[in-house]
Amino acid sequence: MLDRELSLGNISGAKASVRGSNTCHVCRRYRFVLQGNKKRYKRSIKHLLLMKSLKKDVVYLGTPLFMSKSPSKDFKFLQEKLESKLAGWRCTLITLVAQAIPSYTLSAFHVPTKNCDKLDSMTRRFWWKPKEKEGKFIAWKQWDKLFRPKVVGGLGFKKTKEVNAGLLAKLAWMVASGKHSICMEVLRTKYKVKEDWLRAEPKKIASPTWRAIEDAKNLVVKGACYLLGDGKSISV
Repeated sequence: MLDRELSLGNISGAKASVRGSNTCHVCRRYRFVLQGNKKRYKRSIKHLLLMKSLKKDVVYLGTPLFMSKSPSKDFKFLQEKLESKLAGWRCTLITLVAQAIPSYTLSAFHVPTKNCDKLDSMTRRFWWKPKEKEGKFIAWKQWDKLFRPKVVGGLGFKKTKEVNAGLLAKLAWMVASGKHSICMEVLRTKYKVKEDWLRAEPKKIASPTWRAIEDAKNLVVKGACYLLGDGKSISV
């Protein structure tokens, strides 16, 4: 029905950029962010749609919607959330629950190394000395060996920074490979993604999520290759 009304010109979709195509999509719940300096337009739209203003510290799906000039402070909530969950857990719960807590944030933002190291440090302390939050403890085995898979003698723990890089590289590959979804189509349209995007220079002005995806391109390029088809698009 939406496609029909859109083709008849009765409705118009949203554009991610000036020259981008219209996108029309229905969701169960709508969240809008009004930007700009014309307050009277914002007030009239809010009154018409019965919307509320979002605070600067608003959180959606456990992740802040707005970023400040201090990324380390923005992502400190990951440490606080992990601290509250670690009490009473051990190996299996560390791998299945504790290290899965920040997955959504790690897949959407470039989390600073400082925060990632702190998360790993909390997990390390909990493993060796779970009853005390401070003070020295004896590490009976090199921590890097515990990060190895269980089949080779490790415990299957994961380094937060490596998980962050892997999840962002997955997003970068979805953009580069032409993955069909509303999210990918909007990103490709907004940032004018072309066939040479993987090797093109990153955009100077972009959202924190897109900058994180751009940074992950280097990891994708290391393992990406071309598959030859009928050869029609290859210049010899």
